Amino acid sequence: MGHTNWLDYMKNFIDNNLKSVSSEVSCPAKHPMCNLITLPVMFAIFSLMAFTPAVSQANTIFYTDPTTFDSSVTNLASVDFSGLTAGVRANNFSLAGVAFSTSQPFSSSSALLVFDNMIGNNWFGDTLNLSFSSGVNAVGADIVSRLGEVGVSPISAPITETVYSGSSIIEQKTITEASGFFGVSSSSSISKVTFFSDCQSDCSTFISNLAIAQLVPVPGPDSFVLMLIGMGLLAPIARYRKG
Repeated sequence: MGHTNWLDYMKNFIDNNLKSVSSEVSCPAKHPMCNLITLPVMFAIFSLMAFTPAVSQANTIFYTDPTTFDSSVTNLASVDFSGLTAGVRANNFSLAGVAFSTSQPFSSSSALLVFDNMIGNNWFGDTLNLSFSSGVNAVGADIVSRLGEVGVSPISAPITETVYSGSSIIEQKTITEASGFFGVSSSSSISKVTFFSDCQSDCSTFISNLAIAQLVPVPGPDSFVLMLIGMGLLAPIARYRKG
């Protein structure tokens, strides 16, 4: 809920509950001191309610080094591929809160391929999508462009990495490599990450050692200010009631 809505809410709250609050501070609603007491009480309540977690404007960082990523991101949880049987998987295959899919599968029943503890798109020229059932603020994985066959070497190719929040792109980056590490963190909720390998010859994008971190909202600076003001206004109220 935005600050404008909070202001409207508090205005209505004050209008509708003046007498109730006045009785709580043990004075008649029309007593001059009640006006001095009730307004700070209401403002303090508003300030404390405004101190709700809020995500600031998106600040997105890409990582190519797993050590830096691991040291910069907290609450990482690994997604285990080790128990998966090698072979094809249907589109929108899910595992530990992550749905794997491709954008234009030749056959939705065999859109994905699993082998060597990796998951990738089974059809050349397609895009590998990772969608998250709940918002996360960081995603990291080893990434490789290669044929979906055992024993072949990785293929150097431009890999376009796109990060979404909802249906909107919040960041995109293209790197050229055969294998490496992909990591991203954002102050916005990450709903999806996509990988597209633009190979000169046939290849697909495969990932392994996937790790994600749940979104942890951060209070905005204005919330801290309102909280401090509210606490400051509570002090004279406490002194008045004690006296």
